[in-house]
Parts: sequence; structure tokens; C-alpha cells
Amino acid sequence: MRDESGHGRFPAGTVGGARPEGDADRHELLITHNFVIGWFVRHTLDAPTWRWIGLNQANCGITVVQWEADRPPTLVSFNDTGHL
Repeated sequence: MRDESGHGRFPAGTVGGARPEGDADRHELLITHNFVIGWFVRHTLDAPTWRWIGLNQANCGITVVQWEADRPPTLVSFNDTGHL
């Protein structure tokens, strides 16, 4: 992602700036579109770069990714629509 000046908004080596920091637990909510979710899931699964485009989510589907400081990201749930 780039800002108006053409510079990236997120630190290098992170997906959307998401990474564990500090010692305290925290929860963050990201409401976004299909392709951004696909990119997060692709990164979480360590899949090839081109795989994100094939991931499709339902409207209002919930995807949960968990980051822990000493572990790689974990896909907790993908496209959950049980709440609908």
C-alpha cells in the first residue's frame, strides 16, 4: 500500500503492519474487502504469492488470523458465516 507521496504505509516485512508487539495481549479488528483478506490468508498459510487471487469470501464472512510473538501466524477461521 502506498500513501499520496508514493511511500509505503507499513513497515517492510509485515503484512499490513500486522505483527506482534509488546508483552500485552491485544485484539484488533480489520474490516476490509475480499482481496485484502485473501492476501492475509495467503501470507498466513505461506502460500505462493499468486494464490491470494483464488481465495473468495462471502459477504460478511469472518476470518480470524492469530499472531503470537514466538510463532508464525495461524489461520483460526476462514470465511465463517455461521453468524448470518
